[in-house]
Amino acid sequence: TKKEKLNWLADVAEGLRPLDARAGKFVRHLLDDADSQVRAEAVACLWNSSDPIWIDVLTDKAKHDPNLDVRTRALSALGHYIYEREAAAFREDWDEEDELITDGDLQRVVNFLFDTAQDAGASVDERRYAIESLAFLDDPEVDALIEWAYEQSDPRFRVSALFAMGRSGDLRWADQV
Repeated sequence: TKKEKLNWLADVAEGLRPLDARAGKFVRHLLDDADSQVRAEAVACLWNSSDPIWIDVLTDKAKHDPNLDVRTRALSALGHYIYEREAAAFREDWDEEDELITDGDLQRVVNFLFDTAQDAGASVDERRYAIESLAFLDDPEVDALIEWAYEQSDPRFRVSALFAMGRSGDLRWADQV
């Protein structure tokens, strides 16, 4: 039932069930569920995964799912790949043999998020979530995008800019935040 699917997905998203190979197959199946709420929760489960096999799946969902909530959750989940790469430099227990996505995969994620954030044809929410996901990246172009969002008259952009400022951890944003 829908309720059982949502409960199971919530357990995976909250880390109560591991996203192992078997669970991954079921999540993959639920990403194509007829119910948009189930699809959105399945996407949310992928936030905790650093496995690059999900990049194309999330990118496809962000581009093509008919439901805005599913698309924005996919954009948000893509930000986890950037977070993992950026955070690795600060983790004392990080070993160069730890699995991180390749430079090429990271660039694909970053390019897709930049394209979405700058796409005037995308919804405000899609653009906002792309900016929030990019905020993990220490890059002057991201800073410029955050500044742009902060200067917009639409308060939704401003809210996301503030969120992105905090997410970036950059002290240059302290006064605005």
